[in-house]
Amino acid sequence: MRSPIKSPLGKTSAHNQIEKLIPRGKIVSSYTFYSGDIEFYLSSRNRFVNCKSTKRVVVDFWESMCYNSSSISDLCAHLFPLKDDKEIKIVQENWFSFKSPESRAAIFYIFNNCTKDGWISRGELDLSLLNPLLISRIKRFTKPDNIHLTHIESIKKDLCEDTMSDFVFFRLPKIQKNFLTDGLNIGIEEQIINLEDIYDDLKGRKFIILTRPSKFINFKQHKTIFLDQHGRTTTEDKAKEIILHNV
Repeated sequence: MRSPIKSPLGKTSAHNQIEKLIPRGKIVSSYTFYSGDIEFYLSSRNRFVNCKSTKRVVVDFWESMCYNSSSISDLCAHLFPLKDDKEIKIVQENWFSFKSPESRAAIFYIFNNCTKDGWISRGELDLSLLNPLLISRIKRFTKPDNIHLTHIESIKKDLCEDTMSDFVFFRLPKIQKNFLTDGLNIGIEEQIINLEDIYDDLKGRKFIILTRPSKFINFKQHKTIFLDQHGRTTTEDKAKEIILHNV
């Protein structure tokens, strides 16, 4: 199933390679759930996926999409277009405080699809991208099979307490040192994860991490699969994506 929203981390071609690492019928906990690209694919291939996020607004969005998509579609048609840049800025800064979960979901959907990077709380909105086809896509969405949505307080805590999952999955942006990300404008929907902080918690767990090439990756700590832009295995110097794992 294709996700109705886009990932701020860009498109991925790693679906098939990740599927090969996880046998059918196994349970996967995804700790960086946002757009669902990988998670929905795995669920359609007979893997059971627990989609987890420390961001309540992300889980709320998907719960509304799974169980009340028609209401979100109607609200999108009524809420937009906004009148001017000032009004857009006000909504962008306060959307998460709206009482109605369906209204929050409608704003989440439109801002994700109409901003360059797919974030909700930041980025310039291009309403020329808003069209009837975009709104009708919501009505066609149905809850994927083999998917469970979970809001968690802490990744570390959940990794320690989760005894059901056979695999844990993370999709991370290009790995950088902390000082390179300090001072960035972070939205309420964004999860910031430092890979070094969770390594100890992954001991004894089968993990799969999808990320981009970076000079800060320590390849000695895990197995590595280098992928080209088509999802085919390649060499490190030609890689567009990297899968780190211990499977």
